[in-house]
Amino acid sequence: MVQDNGTFKESAIERGVAYTENDAAISGMGVDARDIDNDGLPDIFETALLNETMPLFRNLGEVGFEEITFASGVAHASLAKTGWSNGIYDFNNDGRKDLFAACGQVMDAEGSLPATLTEDQVEELFKRTEKEEGYSLTVNLPNQTIDDKHGLMFKFEIARSRKEVLLKGLDDIGTTLQHEPDITAYEKTHAATATMYDAVDVKYYSNGR
Repeated sequence: MVQDNGTFKESAIERGVAYTENDAAISGMGVDARDIDNDGLPDIFETALLNETMPLFRNLGEVGFEEITFASGVAHASLAKTGWSNGIYDFNNDGRKDLFAACGQVMDAEGSLPATLTEDQVEELFKRTEKEEGYSLTVNLPNQTIDDKHGLMFKFEIARSRKEVLLKGLDDIGTTLQHEPDITAYEKTHAATATMYDAVDVKYYSNGR
């Protein structure tokens, strides 16, 4: 916040934008501030990491901001995403602001197999690769083994959740949607005490209208 002397003062906590409505701090990756509900006040849309949601804050003026991430449907749409640069624009010229976020993975790419072997096992594989041109391995994910045509076989470790994702061919959204009944039940409970703001153009959100 800009002070009268031209310097800035940290005021996120007192303005209500330091934490989510669940009292959690997020990994802020990008932010845009524009008027989403046409009341003349700049609102805030922030991107974050997977499972953190991308907070949407409505500007209430002098009293600060109110988070409407769940009420607007943005929580459901962003839970399985990691967001980077973002923006608030009216893409279809209907007079209502739309939310855009460029999304991608932070750690390993989707579909990769993080198999863990010992140093001795890795060294043995390097030796065999150097000795034999066209040396190849077969990875058996269900049995968690790596073997070659010469009888070598190593067992490898992998997180059970990661193994399930790879075997079922799930991405982040698919993994989240396995819990769709629980998510829907939570949002219905939350929606009973929340307000939906018509000016936020969020597709597929139902508030009984």
